[in-house]
Amino acid sequence: MHNKEKTMDNNPEYDKIHLAIMAIDKAARKMNVPKTELYDRLNKQNLVHDRLSKIHS
Repeated sequence: MHNKEKTMDNNPEYDKIHLAIMAIDKAARKMNVPKTELYDRLNKQNLVHDRLSKIHS
């Protein structure tokens, strides 16, 4: 296991961001829209946290 992997495994912030990304992905599939479109919709309504915005861009 690499040091980066160890860091992510013990990082609650990473877990929260990962969960948000997975939720957007799953919701987009259920809605039958691209992930980026759903992300943009959520972001337009200020429902996307700043940290997630930095990762997405």
